[in-house]
Amino acid sequence: MKITRILRQPRQWLLLLVAVVLLHYRKAFHLGALRLNPVALGIGLVVFLLWIVVIPAEPEKSAAFATALFAAPAAGVVAWLAL
Repeated sequence: MKITRILRQPRQWLLLLVAVVLLHYRKAFHLGALRLNPVALGIGLVVFLLWIVVIPAEPEKSAAFATALFAAPAAGVVAWLAL
């Protein structure tokens, strides 16, 4: 099962904990009315398409790409998410 496999890794526990805390305190953030912004939707779509294009089509290269991506240090992952 994917959930148990995810929770075996220490970094994943931290992400799960952050998600639970954010969900618990979501009303305290006062985000206002969340509206669908066409610019944000377009940017998200472009990033998604670029992500798909960057992943190599060959299985061996794709596996190497995934291995390199998931081997990133925790500080690098946090910095990437913070951007």
